[in-house]
Amino acid sequence: MDSPQLSTVSRAWLTACGKFPKEEVVYFSQVIVVLIVVIACIVNLSFGDAKNDTLWSSMLSGCVCYLLPAPKIGKKDVAFLSDATQQ
Repeated sequence: MDSPQLSTVSRAWLTACGKFPKEEVVYFSQVIVVLIVVIACIVNLSFGDAKNDTLWSSMLSGCVCYLLPAPKIGKKDVAFLSDATQQ
């Protein structure tokens, strides 16, 4: 059986600055790469030639969709018509 200590070690990465959770390092690495791509797309759309506009705009929209969270409808946010008429 795995001890709890082994499972926490495999989830943490040991770096020169200390231990960091694996998920946190992967998340921030992905966000940094996506932000670099977004900046490159904006620069190329602003100063680049017009023949590659479709490529850069599609990459930009894909990266923005990757960064934005998926919309969720929670029970607290939904106001039903019968509740609104009673108030």
